[in-house]
Amino acid sequence: MPSLYSSTRLRNFKFCISCFFLTVYRVSSFVRQGRRIEDLEDLLGKSTPFCVMGAFDKLAKLAKGSPEVCHWALDNLYDFLTVGLYNYQELKGVSFYGKTSAREKCLLDVIVLKKTLLDYFLKDGAADCNISAEDLSVLKSICASHAEFRKKCGGGNVKVDISWQGTRGEAFCASVSFLASVIFGCEHDGAIKQAIKSSTQPEAVFGQSPFKEILEQIQSCTAKVMKINTEPGLSANMAPEADMLRSFLTTEQLQKMKEEEADSLRTWADAALQHVARYVKLIVEPTTHLLLAEVLSSTVMSEGPGTGNSNSIIHYDVKTAGESSSHAHVRPPSFKQERLRKLVQAYLISRGVEAGWLLIISLCCF
Repeated sequence: MPSLYSSTRLRNFKFCISCFFLTVYRVSSFVRQGRRIEDLEDLLGKSTPFCVMGAFDKLAKLAKGSPEVCHWALDNLYDFLTVGLYNYQELKGVSFYGKTSAREKCLLDVIVLKKTLLDYFLKDGAADCNISAEDLSVLKSICASHAEFRKKCGGGNVKVDISWQGTRGEAFCASVSFLASVIFGCEHDGAIKQAIKSSTQPEAVFGQSPFKEILEQIQSCTAKVMKINTEPGLSANMAPEADMLRSFLTTEQLQKMKEEEADSLRTWADAALQHVARYVKLIVEPTTHLLLAEVLSSTVMSEGPGTGNSNSIIHYDVKTAGESSSHAHVRPPSFKQERLRKLVQAYLISRGVEAGWLLIISLCCF
């Protein structure tokens, strides 16, 4: 009997400890949710979407007892409002929390489903698109919260330096664009709302347009990289259809455009600006290599592959490295060894290379 009594006491003790931690977890969850609702009230006042019980009731039904889903929905609302993707008029009445009919989908349905879509993409979707383990790890880190995603990728009225994305390859950039438009943006909210009328399963939603085409584009990017890695001699520029800036419109054509065509052009313009922001970083060149190294240290050039004892390739094009003092439209600039030395020294200092290393630079001037 003493052994049975002791084991019973141990089980009761474990049960009490479990109940205690569960209670603490739920209380902390309620506190976090309450603070976010307070943030929404501070932001919108009486126009907050949770000024009616219908919104709370809808969120509780969609969350199905999951605190993480509640956190996601409230953080999503606060984030989209602060970055200018939502306005308070879109969060009023039945358009936000829906009607009593189960088939009537509302904005809150879309917001909650985005959590499921994100989890599915970072697990099964990434595997289907053949995203590398390293890229997937970075994607998971930037998608840990709305605040982290805005910090790394921007969106709405938040503008950040995204040149770091250009160092990770085309497939990674396509994946970030997918997440920015589908999960952390409202560009495809209408398509999600339409898709979930038939099914709320992530694979079914992603199997419909336009998500299917976007995911196929990511797959084509990874397939291209895999082909380049397995077949030596192939160029990385193998997709002429990806050239978004191939054709330009004249002023007369722009004036004759319809509203739908103007929206399409605006979409391409945004994509072009994002492409430039990823791969181009304009700086003002200081007078000395030390000042230039300080400027480069704040850019992506001082990070990523090539740091430490690994190798870097520096391409110095004489034709675009300056301008001829006369007849610049026909005469290429002359090679200036001092300027090249300054650029190389600044780059190496920004990468943490110690002074005193012997550098042999081979120049090919065409």
